[in-house]
Amino acid sequence: MENNPNNNPDQPSRPSDGQPQNTPPPSSQPQYTPPPSQPTGGPPQYSPPPSGASGPPAQRPNTTTGLEPNVAGGLSYIMGIISGVLFFLIEKDRFVRFHAAQSVLTCGTFIALFIVMSVVGFIFSRIPVIDTIWAILSILLGIALYLGGFLLWIFLIVQAFQGKTFKLPFIGNYAEQISSSNMGQ
Repeated sequence: MENNPNNNPDQPSRPSDGQPQNTPPPSSQPQYTPPPSQPTGGPPQYSPPPSGASGPPAQRPNTTTGLEPNVAGGLSYIMGIISGVLFFLIEKDRFVRFHAAQSVLTCGTFIALFIVMSVVGFIFSRIPVIDTIWAILSILLGIALYLGGFLLWIFLIVQAFQGKTFKLPFIGNYAEQISSSNMGQ
């Protein structure tokens, strides 16, 4: 039974000022106290970042394929000319079209270089002394082209996935012209 100063069992116990007592029963668990900067009662308050603050870049809307532009731009390099042409024809986003055009032009340049090396190799293989020199030189050039092309391919994919527009010398200017003209409209 409660300890009532009025000794009346039907009335609840009240403090001397006449207000009901709202103290919870004592608990053995520690109580959470909010940090001093956060007001008590209610959800935490979040303030918007100050104007001019650097944060993540503004998100572009999804592209025609439903992908984020950086994802579509990166994927345009994955299968070389094939994915480049597909994304170039499907997408209306200028960022994606630029990377698709640059992918097609870069792959086309590497294919042209390998064709030139093959033709020169065929011609030099008919000349007695030069054929040996060309054989060694073509092996070194082939390794350099394959390795350089692979590293460039990885670099361009990463740049596109990061949302950056990295223009290759010569090829990047053409890709920019192609991507901005005739936007499929």
